[in-house]
Amino acid sequence: MKARIIKDSGGCYIGEVYGTWSNWLLGTEWIGWESVTSRCMTKLGAKLELERWKQKNFPKEFEI
Repeated sequence: MKARIIKDSGGCYIGEVYGTWSNWLLGTEWIGWESVTSRCMTKLGAKLELERWKQKNFPKEFEI
């Protein structure tokens, strides 16, 4: 699994993860980048939120 931190058009940083995602409401599935953190003012803030998301969802199998 891949992770990245990007800067959006508003100047905030967002942590994203590449994987297979699904929307149960629409019944769709796709492969690609999906935002897993909120918008952060600093790159460090986005990295910390991405680390917290990683610990909840993929312990010991994920590298940033």
